[in-house]
Amino acid sequence: MGCNQSVGSLHPAPDLLLQKVFQAIRSNSVKRLGSLLKYHLKSLPVSVLDDSHLSDSGKTFNPLTLSALLGNSKAFDLLLKHGCSLLKMESLLRKQNLSLIEIICVNGHLDLLKVYFPHYKELKRHKSENDFTSSFIYEYKNEVKLTPVQLASFYGQVEVVEFFYKHWENSEDKYPEFNVHAVDEVTGENCAFIACRQGHLELVKYLNSTCGADFLSLNLSKESTVMVAVAGMKKNLSFSYVEVVEYLVETVKVDLLYNYEEVLISAQLPCLVEYLESKLKELGVFVSKKMVDKHIMKSVKLVKESVVSNGPFFTSSFLKSIEDNRRQSRLSSIGVSAGSFESEPVFEDLFGVPGH
Repeated sequence: MGCNQSVGSLHPAPDLLLQKVFQAIRSNSVKRLGSLLKYHLKSLPVSVLDDSHLSDSGKTFNPLTLSALLGNSKAFDLLLKHGCSLLKMESLLRKQNLSLIEIICVNGHLDLLKVYFPHYKELKRHKSENDFTSSFIYEYKNEVKLTPVQLASFYGQVEVVEFFYKHWENSEDKYPEFNVHAVDEVTGENCAFIACRQGHLELVKYLNSTCGADFLSLNLSKESTVMVAVAGMKKNLSFSYVEVVEYLVETVKVDLLYNYEEVLISAQLPCLVEYLESKLKELGVFVSKKMVDKHIMKSVKLVKESVVSNGPFFTSSFLKSIEDNRRQSRLSSIGVSAGSFESEPVFEDLFGVPGH
């Protein structure tokens, strides 16, 4: 039996090819993918791959896009060498509010970055800088633009940050989105602050020892890196935050005396409280968290009511966190079940792909 096929629309033969191509990419079978492309693209245009889309887990993709979402760098490179279009891939991602550079930074796909980066630079020559920044919901629901290197810092992708840093240092092309020292205009935070807020110890060490990042300045909320690290622990009670604070105090020499009352009040884990009290004692400040909680919270109330003008200094983010805690306490006091309120993640699962 035979079938009369024509190239143009998706007839059975091209459709079968696409199924096999998608299967090869999903199974990371690069050899199988290469055989399929070498044989079938002799008689079919590469547009068959570029213009054919599948939808799964809320995402729409063609073969090149799927290889990117899965971080399959070898398949990605192979598809590019056979003529698949980066522009069509980026267009498809943009329709879903994504970009490949974001996928790489979130998931830490270093091998994929090495393949894609030369093409990224070429694409950038045809696009404005704003096309390569990402808008996310960050901290108190303020919209912040994160550059690729800042996004990689948020997710603690040390190897990706290192790649960007080396490119920035050694290349004549000084793209601002790869500058670890760049300061966000909204928050006043650089990669160092972002890494501290997320509790990424290894990245903090790399940014300090290799990049010479600024850990000693204050952000626009007048917070130090120690303060943002302690505040970050409220969302994730991980011991890594304790290690970050210790590193900032012992190695970076961040001033622990700056707003130490706020730091103590914000501290959650007993081991962190014990460390802070011990270090403050070495610095000549004999206080405990219990003492500060008891006496300072009264000052917070006075400051919020504008009763005093020269009392203790508190950052605006700290005062807001106090108000949020009070609001949550009022909700709890009227007998609403805990299951009625689900915590909203700062970043949703952006890509919905296996392994993310």
